[in-house]
Amino acid sequence: VACADMALAGIRSRIPADEVIDAMRAVGEQMPPSLRETGQGGVAATPAGLAAARKLREG
Repeated sequence: VACADMALAGIRSRIPADEVIDAMRAVGEQMPPSLRETGQGGVAATPAGLAAARKLREG
């Protein structure tokens, strides 16, 4: 949301989007899967996160 707000405000990035994406990929590849956006760690592994996932699976 912050990025969309900045774009709508006319703020231009000094770093091209392709370079940002490449940098993000390089950092992500160095991280263990449990720390990436895999649903294996972080908030997803909390009791509330696990309960929410269970509720979604059950419908």
